[in-house]
Amino acid sequence: MTGKTHAIIGANAAWLALLGDVPPTHLILFLIAGTIAGLLPDIDAQSAKIHHIGGGVLGIFGGAFQHRGFFHSVLATIIVLAVSFWFLKDFDVLLPFVITLGYASHLLIDGCNFKATRYLFPLRREDHLVPKWLASPVGGATDQLLFVFGGLGLLFFLFLQVLPLVQTGLSFGSFGVMQ
Repeated sequence: MTGKTHAIIGANAAWLALLGDVPPTHLILFLIAGTIAGLLPDIDAQSAKIHHIGGGVLGIFGGAFQHRGFFHSVLATIIVLAVSFWFLKDFDVLLPFVITLGYASHLLIDGCNFKATRYLFPLRREDHLVPKWLASPVGGATDQLLFVFGGLGLLFFLFLQVLPLVQTGLSFGSFGVMQ
């Protein structure tokens, strides 16, 4: 799938905010964290923007990280959960789960592509999550459909978060705009 699709689907991990009493300032952080996490597995793809933003840091490993290998595995997802939980649980207990869900969303939607993924790295086994006849090319119809649904989901999430604030006047009343 394209980067924009991974980003918008990853951002939808912010829906986890509905599980707790999350301050509005954390919602923005959840959206950003989910977006970045949704892109992160492609850090091993030289054609991905996130690879270049990271300065091509993986180049020091001499190509040891094949695209759709380690960073697209269940093992990497568990490591992301463990590391983010270790460092971020005291800030907001839901944030590590938002990051992990955003990360895992990348793996799930890549399972709809023609190219297989090594979910069980270090095993050599490559898998698809859909039958090959349902697989889609990058930028294909499935990619576009996921982008649209991701965008609609994100708009609905934002609507659900903003509406109660507007109804109570809290979002503006504390700034002296609406009183």
